[in-house]
Parts: sequence; structure tokens; C-alpha cells
Amino acid sequence: MRAVEPGDRVHVHYTGRLEDGTVFDRSPAERPLEFVAGPGSEVIEGLAHGVLGLAEGDRKTITVPPAQAFGERHPDATHRVARSRLPADAALGDPLRAETPGGTAVVWLVAIDESDAVLDVNHPLAGRTLLFDVEILSIEKRR
Repeated sequence: MRAVEPGDRVHVHYTGRLEDGTVFDRSPAERPLEFVAGPGSEVIEGLAHGVLGLAEGDRKTITVPPAQAFGERHPDATHRVARSRLPADAALGDPLRAETPGGTAVVWLVAIDESDAVLDVNHPLAGRTLLFDVEILSIEKRR
């Protein structure tokens, strides 16, 4: 069998875990994750590179450090805003879109009370080492 090379499209089943074993994501049984392996992938760098060299049927746990996932956590990247500026149905943990001088950014609602809310620009998994248990289901060789 041929191994996954950069530019190949792969179909994988995966379970994403934190180092303490907490599962944060998994592919549905009926819909595997599909992505281009290697540079320029639409998934995080550590996963896109971690499947290189694997063949159909291979299983592997890929360890992805923060720099190859969602980056380091920046403690100063939170902002307090008036609760009235949020959508009426906003709930703790929700991703929201915010207009910034650089354009639109995704922020997460991390605290809320009667008058204020705290928005965090960090991805919820920023600063975390991620573990992906993957199984290569199929490989479409690049043309």
C-alpha cells in the first residue's frame, strides 16, 4: 500500500482528546473527516502533517502541540463589554462574531452577569496539547 503524501486527500475517523483524556471532538461514524494532507490543509497543521506516511487502515495517535493547533493562549486577549451589546440569546461558551479594526473576528463568551460579559479572542483549545486518535479510511492520491 502507498503512504499518504503531501497533497493527497484523506478520509479519516478521529477522536480528539486533551491530555487528561477529555474528548473534545470526534468524527461521526457515518461521515469521516476529509482533508488535504500536508501544507496548506484546511485542518490544523499538526493533524495535516501527522497523517503523512500512514497507509489505508493504519491507526495512530497524533500528538499536536499548541503551536501546530490553535496557538498559545494569550491571557490579555479578553475584553469586557456591556451585556446589552450581545445577542439576546447569547449563552456562556458561545462563539460570537465581533467587528475589530482588522475585520471580523470570532470570540467566545466566557463570562456573563446581569450587566457585563467577557469575550475571549483565544480559541477555547489555545494553549492545549491535543491528541488525535486517527484511522486512515481512504487516500485519494494527488494528481
